[in-house]
Amino acid sequence: MLGSMRMKTTSVLVWVLLGLLIFGLAGFGISDMLRGGLSNSVATVGDEDVSRQAFGRAFQRELRGAPQTYGRAFTVAEAREAGLDRIVLSRLTRTAALRAEADRIALSVGRETIQAEIATLEPFQGAGGAFSADQARLVLQQLNITEAELEADTADGLVRSLIDRAVGGGARVPPVLLSTVLAYRGERRGFSHVTLAADRFGADVAPPTDAELEGWRTEQAAAFTRPETRVATYALLDPAALAETIEIADDAVRAAYDAQRARFETPARRDVARLTFPSTEDAAAARAGIEAGTTTLLALAQARGLTAANIDLGTITAEILPPEARRAVFTATGPGIVGPVDTDLGPALFQINAVLAPRTVSFEDAAPDLRRELAAQQARDAATRQAADIEDLVAGGASVEDIAREAGLATGTLALPRTGPAEGLAEGLAEGLAGEPEIAAALTDATAGETSDPVALPDGRYVILRLDEVRAPVLPPLADIRQAVETSLLQSRRVAATLVQAEALAASLRTGTPFARAALTLGLTPADQDPVTRDAPPDGLPADVLAAVFAAPADGVVVVPGQTGVTVARVGGIFSFDPATPQNAAIAARGQAELDAALARDLAQYYAYAIETAAETRIDPAAIEAVVSQIR
Repeated sequence: MLGSMRMKTTSVLVWVLLGLLIFGLAGFGISDMLRGGLSNSVATVGDEDVSRQAFGRAFQRELRGAPQTYGRAFTVAEAREAGLDRIVLSRLTRTAALRAEADRIALSVGRETIQAEIATLEPFQGAGGAFSADQARLVLQQLNITEAELEADTADGLVRSLIDRAVGGGARVPPVLLSTVLAYRGERRGFSHVTLAADRFGADVAPPTDAELEGWRTEQAAAFTRPETRVATYALLDPAALAETIEIADDAVRAAYDAQRARFETPARRDVARLTFPSTEDAAAARAGIEAGTTTLLALAQARGLTAANIDLGTITAEILPPEARRAVFTATGPGIVGPVDTDLGPALFQINAVLAPRTVSFEDAAPDLRRELAAQQARDAATRQAADIEDLVAGGASVEDIAREAGLATGTLALPRTGPAEGLAEGLAEGLAGEPEIAAALTDATAGETSDPVALPDGRYVILRLDEVRAPVLPPLADIRQAVETSLLQSRRVAATLVQAEALAASLRTGTPFARAALTLGLTPADQDPVTRDAPPDGLPADVLAAVFAAPADGVVVVPGQTGVTVARVGGIFSFDPATPQNAAIAARGQAELDAALARDLAQYYAYAIETAAETRIDPAAIEAVVSQIR
């Protein structure tokens, strides 16, 4: 009896203490666990969740792609300050909203379609551009993505594409918008221009004093500051080096040749031009004129406002043409005119400009290339497997040097500035590596002293990195950069002195002095530029000059300083875009297609935004913080 009472008393005490503990830890999320576990989502849109894993992967992808998208790599803190985490979250919540909408309207894609789409993804391609299961598994392992997650993401993308096409398909911009855009893009201007070189017209500037140099160094500190630089040791796994050690058996080369027979057999081809006519009689009369030497197929085309490019079919094989045209063109034994031939476009004449006989590359001639390709393919597959083995070495605590010795890899060091070209590169192997965005991203988030997993490069190479040192940005003392500061200051003064003379030349032009005569007083001869559009600057002419020319009125004179001199230009003819000409009609058609596509994209975005707005979206800031804190 007493024992029973003691057990009950102890049990009650335990539950009281446990209750107090739960109450005290509720603020730390323990209550969430008791209610069913920590939430695995960072946001919920309607009944759809955005998982922590999906957000983490998407945020890491955004960080890795930052060099291509934003022009530089970001640390996690910088990415958050720039709002990249919010961009990623917005993208994911919108996808979740569209997924919910697709479920509502019973829109989905089949598994075969999903797998076919995955097989086309570039990171999963092995040697020769074919899908490689080994490569795909390694990429998924590096990204910490399961096959099921990949299929789900791919399905979301395919469904999004279906919705986008349904919403934006057939979208067409108003004619007034198209005409306004074409008028802006298609306007052409001719002008005359001359450049006064600073080293000639500003050559007599006084040398600067030390005080002036120090002042210029301070004023232009951003130009002279050495950026933050990350110094790393690397080991390089290069399939090209592996390929040199691989021997390919003759029977494997022969099998590859037999399997790719079509690659080495080029069918008969013809270099052909085609012109259609309103009737067979018109086509026959045109052929008679061509054979009599009174006209040509090109002359007949030009009479209709067409160019040689409009009628040129290029070098084609027989299957390109419909049956009747194929027989007429490919039974001809030499160049000449054939037809009239009935086609879908009407009666046509075909001009055969060249006859190219079928050609077969023999096994003996093809074998060296095939042998190299097979070796490269095997080397890339071997590199993929070896990269997986290296991950195990890294997990075991191996250093870059240990891995290099174990795997027989080349090593070196590189210094990666935060912006600008790499400096201080090791000889030979390091050249070019610092310019790879994947390496920049890996080093940006690296922890000093830690060995990275293999970083996959687009060309099949893998790099293992260890961040050795982070050099902070520094403005060197004048003594260390005196020559650069002096060169910069002197050039600035030369341009300023040249600008005075350029303004005097411009003033003379504005009073009506002919350009050639005014320039002659400076020993210069102006160049006359044929009319160009505003997005097509002539070679060697700064884009700033063209922008100034298009901002000026007819006969206007502009003065544009540059790094090495000052350009003076006077506007000549201004030619508006005429959509009636055949050439401009083609441009208008392309412009219509571009604007329609842009409108379709906008409509799809607005639709997605409307769907997301209509759904109830709940964000979990604590979950987002937890995910981001684990990303390095």
